Amino acid sequence: MPKEQFLIAMRFLASSVSVISAKNSSGSLFAMTASSVTSLTMDPPSILVCVNNGATIHDALTKGENLCIKANIFCKVDETFAYHTHKIVIGSVTHSQSADTFNTLMYADGGYLD
Repeated sequence: MPKEQFLIAMRFLASSVSVISAKNSSGSLFAMTASSVTSLTMDPPSILVCVNNGATIHDALTKGENLCIKANIFCKVDETFAYHTHKIVIGSVTHSQSADTFNTLMYADGGYLD
């Protein structure tokens, strides 16, 4: 499949976007938005996140480090796997909290939706 054809198809796949934040071992803070965030297992509670190798947060997401996702899902990085241009991060959920209402950020066709 041509890469361009896949990119066009993905532009029209609307998805929620989560804010991912982390800090590296020196204490520098990093954040990014990601559409590739999903629950992985309930036992133990875990989250799967995919991050491009070129993202500034990439190197901060290492085993044993902490990360946080929009809606305040606090995780400890349990495993990471390289897959071509991305890192697959599995976070073990340590604590979560959420608001009483939805505040979902949506992304499609190269931009955020109202």
